[in-house]
Amino acid sequence: VNYYLVPPVHTFTIGEQENHIAHIEFLAVTATVSIYVHVAARRSVQARRARAEAEALARSAGTLLAAADPVPLLLAEVRAAFGSDIVELRRRRGDGWEVTTRCDGSPDGSPGTAPEGSPGGVPRREDREETIVDVGDDARLALVGPRLGLDDRLALRSHADQLAVALRDQAHHEHAAEAKLAREADELRTGLLRAVSHDLRTPLASIKASVTSLLSPDIVWDEQQRREFLTTVDAETDRLNRLVGNLLDMSRLQAGAVTLHIGAVVIDEVVANALASISGAPSDIAVRIPEDVPLVLADAELLERAVANVIGNAIAWSLAFGSIAIEAAGVGDRVHVRVIDRGPGLPESARAAALRPFQRLGDRAGSAAPNGVGLGLAVTSGFVAAMHGELVFDDTPGGGLTVVIELARAPVGEIVAD
Repeated sequence: VNYYLVPPVHTFTIGEQENHIAHIEFLAVTATVSIYVHVAARRSVQARRARAEAEALARSAGTLLAAADPVPLLLAEVRAAFGSDIVELRRRRGDGWEVTTRCDGSPDGSPGTAPEGSPGGVPRREDREETIVDVGDDARLALVGPRLGLDDRLALRSHADQLAVALRDQAHHEHAAEAKLAREADELRTGLLRAVSHDLRTPLASIKASVTSLLSPDIVWDEQQRREFLTTVDAETDRLNRLVGNLLDMSRLQAGAVTLHIGAVVIDEVVANALASISGAPSDIAVRIPEDVPLVLADAELLERAVANVIGNAIAWSLAFGSIAIEAAGVGDRVHVRVIDRGPGLPESARAAALRPFQRLGDRAGSAAPNGVGLGLAVTSGFVAAMHGELVFDDTPGGGLTVVIELARAPVGEIVAD
């Protein structure tokens, strides 16, 4: 302005005093406006940054509450928030630190071991640095990426605190799971002890008494009495076999050692085999299975044992109240096998407990229960669940209980399993 507009023009000389004052005023106004613009721009950047950090922390908080395993998701949030190349969670292992979770944006990022002060074995670049934040006493959060300023480190501390909460919750869940397993194992041991002390000894005592009587040299038994003793031995042996079989099956289910051979299975054949396997099953059990019932996807042997257990349970609880019926029908993409009895039924409040091992509804069935130790429905539920099915209780119209085994329908053209 001085060179082109203020006389004398084309020089930097100012000829009049008022032009000096005007130049000074121009400079003062320019400096003032510049300062205000700079402050406003800086506060705008800070506001956007604070908003981004608040959104990131809110997402992390939501992840912490909703996710079953929030740690990998929290590391991904940290990586996105700070533009890091790699984010790692390291846990103390002896004298060193082990990388337990890593987020590097690639699907093959895997845990590993990180020596003290190293970025997990990743080559360091000149424009990148490693930032480490403690997460509790035995964990560290490590970032490899751009240099973080003071504000970034304060925000990172908030993320580290959320990660510490996630690790504490994870530890609590692990302890709760261990306690649950210990409690279930204790219940199983208690049930097995009760089974050995009572339910297994009862048939053994009957067998022993019958055989001892038959072998006694002091008494001569007629043919009818001998037949009664042998019938008792046969019935109690079958009962003992069922008890031991269910105990072994429950042990396999608890250990996750059930082997499946899934294929298309014909329902009426399974029901017929299940009825044949039940010693002393009444002859008036009504089997109403249409010829057009779809095949089911199941393990034929496990399904047969599951159906036999349900039928045996119905016989024990309802034989004195009326006949038992077995039905099957396709329902959508499922097939329902129903065992219907007219017994006392099962209260709604007791149905969940009936699927747990060693539950016998107050032992009302006493020693006459076909499965004795209360494992029949528990084993059945485990077998059906292993075949991706469901065991459902329903009320029989007019009184009684209907047990429904729901299984997937086999695709058309599926080879029938043996």
